[in-house]
Amino acid sequence: MLAAWRFIASQYFLWLLITLFVVGTVAIIILFYTEHQNRQKLLRSGIDEVDKMNGHEFAEFLGERFKANRYKVTMPPRSGDFGADVIINQGAYRAVIQAKRSNSKVGIKAVQEVIGAVKYYGAMHGIVITNNHYTNSAEKLAASNDIEMWDRDKLVDFLAENNLNVKELPKEGDENLCPQCARLLHLKTGKHGQFWGCSSFPKCRFSKNLK
Repeated sequence: MLAAWRFIASQYFLWLLITLFVVGTVAIIILFYTEHQNRQKLLRSGIDEVDKMNGHEFAEFLGERFKANRYKVTMPPRSGDFGADVIINQGAYRAVIQAKRSNSKVGIKAVQEVIGAVKYYGAMHGIVITNNHYTNSAEKLAASNDIEMWDRDKLVDFLAENNLNVKELPKEGDENLCPQCARLLHLKTGKHGQFWGCSSFPKCRFSKNLK
């Protein structure tokens, strides 16, 4: 009888070891797979390139990304923008975006600016987008004023799902920026053929021939 119990106990112990081994192996595989997926998402998002941008480049980048998602995009003047770096429209919907490329947490000022922009531009929605995170006071003010806050994690998800080659976007000083207002130059077609025209037309009428 004792031998039988010993046999049962040994079999149970062996089964327990096998179960723990299988569970541990599966957990390790899941952990490595999750880490791999996260790394791939970061690579797809181009967040490392975003971190190298200045504020104007980040706003232009977001504008191009929303254009790719079928929004009509307006870039207010760099000075006197009344708190909006990007304005997006889709049908009757309008939202204003405050773009904050930052090396530290974004504070309450960004939220205050976008609250003012919502009123000034008659928008339905206000969004602050950063490559970083937010202070507690900024998050509280945003929550009380129905302002949407995109932190680094949400930005990575958005960019990974809507991939755009960040490295192909023009930087400050590139020939694809208007020398008069620093907006992107778009390739257009006129009666004399293709040319580069300022994206802020008709406010800015700069153009140059296609090389």
